[in-house]
Amino acid sequence: MKWFRILFTFLVLGLVTATAGEPLPKKTQEPEHPGDTRSVITIVAQAKYYLSKLPPKFFLAEITDDPSAVGTFGDTNVAGVVLEIIEPKEYAGRIYTIARAQANHDFPLGSFYEMRVSVADIGRFFPQGSWHISPRTLAETAARRKIKPDPSPRVDDLEWLVGRWRCLTREWLVPMDGPLGNGAEDALDYFNVYFPYADDHLSIRLTDNPQERPIAAEFLARHVWSDSRTGLDERLIPMSEPGPIHISKDKIVVGSSPFETREFRYRTRRGRNGPILILETSFIRLEFWKLDDSPGDIRKSFVYAPIKDYTSERVADLKNHYDNLKRQESRTANEKHGLDSGQSRSAN
Repeated sequence: MKWFRILFTFLVLGLVTATAGEPLPKKTQEPEHPGDTRSVITIVAQAKYYLSKLPPKFFLAEITDDPSAVGTFGDTNVAGVVLEIIEPKEYAGRIYTIARAQANHDFPLGSFYEMRVSVADIGRFFPQGSWHISPRTLAETAARRKIKPDPSPRVDDLEWLVGRWRCLTREWLVPMDGPLGNGAEDALDYFNVYFPYADDHLSIRLTDNPQERPIAAEFLARHVWSDSRTGLDERLIPMSEPGPIHISKDKIVVGSSPFETREFRYRTRRGRNGPILILETSFIRLEFWKLDDSPGDIRKSFVYAPIKDYTSERVADLKNHYDNLKRQESRTANEKHGLDSGQSRSAN
């Protein structure tokens, strides 16, 4: 019996030793946000609370929404801020937290911010790297406009958009294993805008419907291929669905086929050397820098617009009509502003 116990002990020790170096089977990890394939998004959020301590010492933490709690001279142990997401709608009401020493100096309660964040970090307390987040402060009017856009048309002559734009940065918003193909968004190199109109139907208003404002423009992608005779070759080609280009208050649409149309959300920001045009789809974010205010000769372009075939005289006449339209709109706006001011003075 004694020898049996010894033998049993050796068998157990041998089994433990044999399996000690083997890794334990990993538990299958479910995606944190099933059905959402985006990994990085732009959010608009409002500072709601301060947190006095960071994890894991939550039993010592204090959450407050009282600005006076930070002290008269800002002498506080506030170590983070809790923001409530407002946009996009599918994440509204959830939180995003940022670890920041003396956060009360950087995030006044009630202020609005726009930032790029990882979807996986939404709802977590101070995810790793959150202290590197650099939110863009939004004025309350701008924030309200993003939350509830004005349905009325916006006056914009789009002269700021005319020119040659070069793609400088590409940011994948979803994990990608390879390129999408020639002429797709990931290969875009230039966005050339020749005229802020496409034909004789002139307008300086932008609405929520892109089809109401066509422009003479083109997206050019860099097509690269290898030929056994000539070697590596490349050229600029239009997008896989070239078509006409239309613009609304927040979207630029290229193409006319219901199956091939590409839609970009757009906005601008101020860069070190001038304006930056940001175009974004559900899977990629592109930043364009304006190289030149003159995109070149439209007749040598891939533009899909009637104005491409107009004579020089007709184009010049069209430009004069457009300038008159802008002056007329400016006079109307000034008269309305004067009328509103006069009514305000009468009321007082």
